[in-house]
Amino acid sequence: MENEYEEKRQYPRYSVTADSLVLWHKCAGRVLDISEGGMAIDIIESPESLPEKWETIFHCPTTDTRIDGLRLQLVRQESAKTSDFGIITQTVGAKYNNPTGVQRAQIRQHLGHRNS
Repeated sequence: MENEYEEKRQYPRYSVTADSLVLWHKCAGRVLDISEGGMAIDIIESPESLPEKWETIFHCPTTDTRIDGLRLQLVRQESAKTSDFGIITQTVGAKYNNPTGVQRAQIRQHLGHRNS
């Protein structure tokens, strides 16, 4: 078969090569890719399990973007990995959970910076 995997995402995703982070209570993660519908995050695993829904701060110094109170909902969770340095990370996929109009505009603006 030529195409065994069919892309089901509603919005195109853009790879993030540098400094985009999400921060929340006792956790931080590096954004791996982002779209108008959600993002993939590589989190440094904390002793607490990740909730199904949580609120974050999204920050990207390169585009001067900061989105406070951005609500996310877990949609995918990969197995944890341990780096050569003993750091445990886990990649998760999350969609935005009822973002405000202002937050949606900030996401679009951030994506516009990435494409210019």
